[in-house]
Amino acid sequence: PLTAIQVQLDNLQSSEGRILPVVEDVREQVDRLISLLRGLRSLADLETRFLEIEKVNIEELLNEVVELLQAPQRIQLDVQHIPWSIPPIYGDRELLLVAFRNLVKNGLHYSSDVIQVRARHTAGHLVVEVIDTGRGIPAEELHLVTEELYRGSNVHDMPGSGLGLSLVKIIIERHGGQLEIRSRPEKGTIATVHIAYEQA
Repeated sequence: PLTAIQVQLDNLQSSEGRILPVVEDVREQVDRLISLLRGLRSLADLETRFLEIEKVNIEELLNEVVELLQAPQRIQLDVQHIPWSIPPIYGDRELLLVAFRNLVKNGLHYSSDVIQVRARHTAGHLVVEVIDTGRGIPAEELHLVTEELYRGSNVHDMPGSGLGLSLVKIIIERHGGQLEIRSRPEKGTIATVHIAYEQA
């Protein structure tokens, strides 16, 4: 149905090749709906997808996240090397890349300042924190932000689908880990991922 709508929108273009404002608005909403449906499908697939387990170097993975987001000047990456380096973790590299990319992208999206990404090896766990100084999340909404399609009451002026943190939560939980979100309005947000090495 959405493809058919797109075709009809193309047919409604004026003879000069310009798109009428009302048609352009409809096209934008159709594009949003297509993006949302793709996200929901990805979310559903994640719950049953077979994990392709391999040894993952976390520092390499986080460096790739920085490269993909093309904003190195806004991301401060701090990976533990002293007194020892972080050991690799076993997991699905592609899915872990999606999870950490979403977390860092969120930080960039809702904050105009530099964000910090810290990775540590603590008490048998891989701990990765993504810290921003953005608009934050109201305390009463913290338990809702990982629900499908939920968007905070203070971000309706910004584009988004409400699926990013849901994807992250499912990916991390499928690796035997946990996603923790701490935030203060107008101060910022800390998203922390814990994955136990023995569980992975």
